[in-house]
Amino acid sequence: MDSHIRPGRWKTAIGWAALGIWGIILLVVSSQSNQVSQEINRRTANLIERFIYAIFETEISPGHHTFFVNMTALCLIMAGYAVFALLLWNNLRIKGMNPRRCVILSFAGTVLFSIIDEIHLLIYPGRLPDMLHWAKGILGAALMLGATALFGWLWAKYPRWVNRETVSYLIFGILTTLINLVTYGVCYNIFGIHNLVSNAIAWVVAVIFAYVVNKIFVFQSHTENFKQAFREFRLFIGARVFSFTVDELGMWLLVNILAVNPGISKIGMNIIVLIINYIFSKLFIFTAQDCSHKN
Repeated sequence: MDSHIRPGRWKTAIGWAALGIWGIILLVVSSQSNQVSQEINRRTANLIERFIYAIFETEISPGHHTFFVNMTALCLIMAGYAVFALLLWNNLRIKGMNPRRCVILSFAGTVLFSIIDEIHLLIYPGRLPDMLHWAKGILGAALMLGATALFGWLWAKYPRWVNRETVSYLIFGILTTLINLVTYGVCYNIFGIHNLVSNAIAWVVAVIFAYVVNKIFVFQSHTENFKQAFREFRLFIGARVFSFTVDELGMWLLVNILAVNPGISKIGMNIIVLIINYIFSKLFIFTAQDCSHKN
């Protein structure tokens, strides 16, 4: 009996521990002086600006830098409370609570924590609660819980389109795209490697990552011997070569012929490639192994 209960207890304990740790982090960050907070915002904004330059070869002008720092500060506050609300929602969901009650109680719990977060500033000399900071955090939590509720509704309403496979493919597809974009941006904009060569390097790195996560996490393919594994890998590489050809032709047309921004061109082509790769993976590559495993 204990062996069946213990995994659930561990999951619950880890969930509440994560929520507690994140709450402490929010309290510590909010208690920092304005100078420290501004430095955190500035460094984060600079990091994002470098990322934008690496991908789009576009620098933030000095006139827009202050605005960008302020927007970064807003997003950090909203993201902090959004994560807190999501962790609380997940803990209530694990306990088997009704989905609607999970959302309502998660929002109420986040509001309560945010009030405590503001009141605790009174123990620091010269610090007062900031209603604007509180409103930003609550907005982030509301947006996250609203998105979570919408996702839950779509999951129940359209299980054919919104399910474990499609959602995990989208998540890992985004990660693969980011890896592709960053690799391409570093090669093209930082090291000055030719557009098509940079695109090829980015493709190789992204394909290796994509094969591993698609096999293990997305389609959960199981091969019984080396012959099946090699066939699956060969089909995967063949499909990626085809989509890579489409990617190369698209990048050549957009960047070299039409002179479109390389970063924008790369994002557009990655969306097309993402769709092509899913069709090949779903219909031709991992289907046979999935069926044999289920049988």
